[in-house]
Amino acid sequence: MLYNYNVKMLHEDVSVMTSTRATAPDLELPRRVRRPLAVVAIIGYPAAVFFWTLAQSWLGLPPAVGGIAGLALILVSLFAMWRVYEFRSRLAQAPDAQLDERQVQVRDRAYLDSYRIFVAITLVALALAGIIPDLIDRPLALTYDVVNWFVMGGILISLALPSAVVAWREPDLAD
Repeated sequence: MLYNYNVKMLHEDVSVMTSTRATAPDLELPRRVRRPLAVVAIIGYPAAVFFWTLAQSWLGLPPAVGGIAGLALILVSLFAMWRVYEFRSRLAQAPDAQLDERQVQVRDRAYLDSYRIFVAITLVALALAGIIPDLIDRPLALTYDVVNWFVMGGILISLALPSAVVAWREPDLAD
């Protein structure tokens, strides 16, 4: 981490040292790039699971095509999660001591909104799990192999959501 230190003289014998965090220009992404990355970070894993598991039965694709598409989507999603996480040097996961008051408010708001989004996603998934068996007129087979995809997706999305919310909302440095 890079910090720029400024010394401000309050009186003749009293000075205050303040620090502002320097952001590397190559890591700073404009909002028009961050927002699609945030969407890919959140939607990429469920799309990968769809291609990996259901492309053969629903789309009639060969298993190799579904597997390659699923693997490619997982890699793209992980890259997007990393870039969103690195935005503003991990602002959403930083402790209070490393942040100023505005950044603490941004981080806390991101966690609150991430919780709301995660609960909504979970409720929609549970509602679909309850409705789909009635629509297709057969029970869902919930085995470890099926549930594991959803648990891993929940973990990945819950880790990526706060950073994605911060990346979505934060203005560009030029603004």
